[in-house]
Amino acid sequence: MADEAHVHALLEATDSIEDVRSRVNSISMRQLPSGAVEFQITTLELLPLTVELSVEGYFTIVSGGSPGGASGETFDSLHGLLLNVSTGYAQGFLGSLASALSRVAEQRSSEDEPTSDAVGGDCPQ
Repeated sequence: MADEAHVHALLEATDSIEDVRSRVNSISMRQLPSGAVEFQITTLELLPLTVELSVEGYFTIVSGGSPGGASGETFDSLHGLLLNVSTGYAQGFLGSLASALSRVAEQRSSEDEPTSDAVGGDCPQ
């Protein structure tokens, strides 16, 4: 059962790296003998962080951090942790979110516009 928890932690760590990679300066990981995974992260502000993902699935700041996230603070996701400690990460995420929402709004707007067939086409009487 411990091996299954170790594999799950490693898979979650890999997924987490892919989720945040584009909004940090650097990130690497290694699995600890306990099965937990340790991340070495450098934020866009060049703040070094050491974060541990427990086999239970919690991300804890081991060293580094800022007033927004002190050592020992625990988060449900690496994304949530970085939102709290990195202004650059938060700005990048919010920018990409705003861009995606804008694209959806434009798409919906173009779908709602009447077409020439609907306005001047043959209408049953």
